[in-house]
Amino acid sequence: MGQFCSGTEREMDAPVSSDKLEEKNQSITTSVRAMNFQSEALQQPPVQNSESAQSRDGAAEEINTIDAHKQAEQKKAEELLKELQERRRQWPRMPPKSEFVAPAPPAVPLDVDHLRDDKIRIQNMVDASSLQIAENERKIAAAKASHAMMERCLRLVHEEIARREAAA
Repeated sequence: MGQFCSGTEREMDAPVSSDKLEEKNQSITTSVRAMNFQSEALQQPPVQNSESAQSRDGAAEEINTIDAHKQAEQKKAEELLKELQERRRQWPRMPPKSEFVAPAPPAVPLDVDHLRDDKIRIQNMVDASSLQIAENERKIAAAKASHAMMERCLRLVHEEIARREAAA
């Protein structure tokens, strides 16, 4: 009975509204009904219904079938695992990365005509570059000759100026 009573003696002496009393009463009634229902359920013997017994038997049989399938699958998985482990033991050892040499790329058939065209195009570019270099060398030689001639002329002019100043 103490489990339904809550609060201190002071709270019990204080005036309580009828709504609160009604709520407490309803709560207590609900709890008592639930406890009575549970005790009645525990006191009654289980119903022996042939239909429910058959459904229980069917359910038990189904559970046993499922368990058998699970065990068979687990056994099969264990066998596959053992087989895989055995195969793995037979695999050759992979060399460490430092020893690993990449395999040669697969042989690709070469297009000889395409290579010949590339060779001709490259040769033409080299020839054009050689011609350009030769042209530039001729220009440089001409510029050097022109520069040398200008230096000679300038030197002759300075000499002539020096001679005239000396004569004057």
